[in-house]
This record gives sequence, structure tokens and C-alpha cells, in this order.
Amino acid sequence: RENTQKLQRQLVDTTKELSHSQYQSRKLEQLLESTRSVVDDYQKKLELSETEQETLRRRIREMERAAKAAKEESGQRIEELEEALQEAERLTDEVREQREDVERQKQILSESRQSQKNETAAQQK
Repeated sequence: RENTQKLQRQLVDTTKELSHSQYQSRKLEQLLESTRSVVDDYQKKLELSETEQETLRRRIREMERAAKAAKEESGQRIEELEEALQEAERLTDEVREQREDVERQKQILSESRQSQKNETAAQQK
């Protein structure tokens, strides 16, 4: 009988331990599931972040290419404008020289007329 009671106590103790172990096991399962969920969330955020970073890197490369093309185009346009400015200066110089020639010719013509008038007046006298 004493043996039976001892065995019953052991059975009760073992049952309590088993129940406690099952409780701890469920808690650990819940903790593990929660941890998995957190890890999954972080993994998704990391993948999204990597995707966003790659998108940003691609945009940066595109902007760098566009900036380089714009710089080259701008440099070419500057060269064209400098050439046009030089041509305009050359033409301005030509026009100035032609105007000076015209002014000299007007002066010569005016002097010639005055001289003819003077000769005509002298002949009439």
C-alpha cells in the first residue's frame, strides 16, 4: 500500500511535471512563432529596402548619364556660340571698315564737288 501511495505521488508529480513541461513547450512554441514572424517581417523589409536601394542606384546612374550628356551638349553648344560670336565680330569689323570706306568716299566726293563748284565759279568770273 505504501508503495502504491508512493507510486501515486510519483504519478501525480510526474503528471504535474508533464503538465508544466507541456505548458513551457507551448510557451516556447508561441515564442518561436513570434520570433519567426519578426524575422519574416525583417526579411521582407530588408528585401524591400534592397529593392528600393537598387531602384535608387539605377536612378542615380540614369541621372549621371543624363548629366554627362547635358554637359557634353552644353560644351558643344558653347563652342558653337563662341564660333558664332567670332563670326559676328568678324562681320562687325567688315561692316565698320566698309562704313569707314563709305565715309572716306563721301568726304572725297564732297571735296571733289566743292572743288568743281569752286572751278565753275572761277570760270564764270
